[in-house]
Amino acid sequence: MVKRSVSPSHDSWEAFMRMEREQLAQRAQAKMRRMIGRVLPGESEEELVDFALEDQLMAQDRYVLLRQGEKVWAKHIDDLTRPDRQARLSTRRRWRDG
Repeated sequence: MVKRSVSPSHDSWEAFMRMEREQLAQRAQAKMRRMIGRVLPGESEEELVDFALEDQLMAQDRYVLLRQGEKVWAKHIDDLTRPDRQARLSTRRRWRDG
C-alpha cells in the first residue's frame, strides 16, 4: 500500500476553492438578494437591489470579485490562483464589514 501525502498548502487551497465554488453557486441562486432584507438608514433600496442583481449575474457567469486596496476587479473562478486568495479574502471582509 502506497501512502500519499498531501501538503498542507494543497489541502488549504482545495478547501478554499471548494468554499468559493459553494458560495458562488449560492450567489448565482440569488442568495445575496434574499440576505439583503431591509434597507438601512442612508441606503437606497434601488442601489442595494441593483448590487445584488449584478452580483447574481456575475455569479451565474462564474466570476468573483477581488480587491487590493481600492482596486477591485472580477476574475473567473476557474482562473483563480493561489496569489489571488488574499485579494479574494479582502473582498469578502470588505463586504462583511461594510
